Amino acid sequence: MNHKKIIQSRYNETADCYDRRYRKIQTGKYQLIFKNISVNSTQVILDIGCGTGNLFLFLKKSKCVKYGIDFSINSLKKLQKSTDKTRTSHIICADIEYLPFKTGQFDLVFAITILQNLPDPKKSLWEMKNICKIDGLMIISVLKKKFSLEYIETLLNEAQITPKQIIDDESCEDIIVICQNRV
Repeated sequence: MNHKKIIQSRYNETADCYDRRYRKIQTGKYQLIFKNISVNSTQVILDIGCGTGNLFLFLKKSKCVKYGIDFSINSLKKLQKSTDKTRTSHIICADIEYLPFKTGQFDLVFAITILQNLPDPKKSLWEMKNICKIDGLMIISVLKKKFSLEYIETLLNEAQITPKQIIDDESCEDIIVICQNRV
C-alpha cells in the first residue's frame, strides 16, 4: 500500500475519535495563529487537511467563505454533519498535491499539521502557493518532532515561499509559519 493510502486509511479509521483526542490541541494552535492574523467577512479561506473541521468550528461566527479539503471521506462526513448549511461553507474530497482550484482563488490558505504526513511536501507547498492570492497568507504548521525549523525553512525556500513570521511557542507541539504570497 502506498504512503497516501496508509495515511488516508488511518484518518478514515480514527475520524470518530479524532475530535476527542485532538480538538483541544488544535484549538491551541488556532489561538496562537489568530493572535497574529485576522479574518474578515470578505475573505475566502481554504483549510487543507480540514479533517473533521476544527478550523471551521473555530471560525463558526465568521462570515468569511470557508472551503475545506481532505482525502479522508469519513472525516469529511463528520464535518458535513456539523457544519452550517449556508453558502459560506464548502467541503471537498481532494488531494493536496492536486488541488481543484483556480490560481489565486484564496485569501488565506491553512495547512495545519499536515505536511509531515505527505510524501512530497514541496509539491504541496507549490500547490498552496498557486491557489493563494498575491499578498494572501499561507499558514503552515508542522510537528516539531517530525520536521526541524531548518528543514521547514529549506522546504519553503525550495518552493520560493518566504516566511513572514515563525511561531515556535513552547506550549505548542507545532512550528507555525505565516507566509505572504509574493508571486
